[in-house]
Amino acid sequence: MTVDATNLLFEERLRALRRAYIEQLWKTSAELDLHLQNLQSGQYPIEDLEQLRLTAHGLAGSGATYGFSTISETAGRLDRYIQSILESKISATQTQLNYISALLNDLRAVLAKLPSEPASTPAIPNESPAVPRFPHDVRRIVICDPDPLTSDDIARQIANYGYSVDIFSSAEAAIDHIGTTAHSAIISDISFINSWQNLNTSQHLQLLFTATSDDFATRLKAVRAGGVAFLTKPIDLGALIDTLDTFTAAREMEPYRILIIDDQPLLAATYATTLRQAGMVVSTVTNPLRVMSTLGEFHPDVLLLDMYMPGCTGIELATVLRQQATFVGIPIVFLSAETQLDRQMDALKRGGDDFLTKPIQLDHLVTAVASRAQRARLLRSAMVRDSLTGLYNHTTTKEHLKRELARAARQDRPLTFAMIDIDHFKRVNDTYGHVVGDQVIKSLSRLLQQRLRKTDIIGRYGGEEFAIILPDTDTVGAAKLLDEIRERFSQVRQNADDMAFSSSISCGFASFPERSDAATLVSAADRALYDAKHAGRNCVMQAVLDQAERAS
Repeated sequence: MTVDATNLLFEERLRALRRAYIEQLWKTSAELDLHLQNLQSGQYPIEDLEQLRLTAHGLAGSGATYGFSTISETAGRLDRYIQSILESKISATQTQLNYISALLNDLRAVLAKLPSEPASTPAIPNESPAVPRFPHDVRRIVICDPDPLTSDDIARQIANYGYSVDIFSSAEAAIDHIGTTAHSAIISDISFINSWQNLNTSQHLQLLFTATSDDFATRLKAVRAGGVAFLTKPIDLGALIDTLDTFTAAREMEPYRILIIDDQPLLAATYATTLRQAGMVVSTVTNPLRVMSTLGEFHPDVLLLDMYMPGCTGIELATVLRQQATFVGIPIVFLSAETQLDRQMDALKRGGDDFLTKPIQLDHLVTAVASRAQRARLLRSAMVRDSLTGLYNHTTTKEHLKRELARAARQDRPLTFAMIDIDHFKRVNDTYGHVVGDQVIKSLSRLLQQRLRKTDIIGRYGGEEFAIILPDTDTVGAAKLLDEIRERFSQVRQNADDMAFSSSISCGFASFPERSDAATLVSAADRALYDAKHAGRNCVMQAVLDQAERAS
């Protein structure tokens, strides 16, 4: 579906939701008539007052979202006045009931003027910049350099990391090609700087300049020409891959997962439709008492929570969640028509991370939710990932292995666990220094991330040792894949000042169902890695079942 068609579909969904909201308002108006009759009869129990307050609160938080700002303003006055009476813990006086009747009449008068469509429509948000989506191959790169040897060398090296390359010696030929084939980045020699001025930016191409000089004037020219990165020749492969990975990582980012808990189905559906249009994955729950099962299955990045709901308030639900270690880290954003600061602060003290006030403009909702989700992922990443490589740390890798192994057993599918070690790594550190050693570790990390599937799990197990979990992969498939990675890594050129060298890896692996628990898999893969080291290194070894394992 084209972008225009998607936007049209989104607009039609919003119009349908607004029409449904108008129909709901007519029903609400009839309910308000009953409240008014009861008020005028003098028989008005506290339960009815609480129900009227919830109705007013809902209208205050929803009206402007659908283009009816007067409804939000009028209902908000009624909501706040009833709330002040309820908080006093004293029965309403006749004078107070009369004033409620007056406010209720004001609200009924506003509803009586309802058109078939709102006078203004809510702003339709653009796609969130935090959740970019690109329809083309993000690993296809253009290299434009007058020196074919330089181009061939770059192409050969970055191919090891899963990038495909088109090489050109002139910018004109490259531009013609870009017009017919989608790419994500251009690596251009600075001599072609004037050729990219009229480049079509609709493809979201990233322009990276290379030059032999590193002076400020050259860098400034590159920035003014639209360059987003600058590398000095001879090019540091590690820096180049880091830059390309930065481009593609943003484009391949998993969509944010948002769970909306709101007792108003139409409003929840409107928020969900809007956030989905921005590229997020959304689930909604309209009964807060049923949220636990959804939380366990959906694993949201952010929980968007209404504050006032029948059966269980948002504050109560947040408190319940914060008492459970599993849900302590989930960001909770309250989304409510509550405007009093002390109540908002109380909600934050009881487990909330942020507070958004209804009614909220839809574009503001997208920005606020995407921003919170992004920060949540960064914080979570710092806790579960290795700081040097960005891979899962030792503890998190072992947790993933247990989960994936349980899933493989349930689905009766194979799984392979592999351990990889960089050969003679101490010699690299002693010869070239620890900074270069870190670069070698990062180069293997990049290679693993680029050559493996998204469903595969990669961890830095410690030092120069890595672990890989390969779901749905038997011993034959694992042996072929791991040997390909071994071969690719041996071809990567490592740089140390003016020197270049290469490294190699040894690998051992074991598979399920031959071994059925995590500890046995890890131990077997570790023994196989030991065997690979003693077989001369730079090889892949499969764990062999020992006598005790065969007997079991």
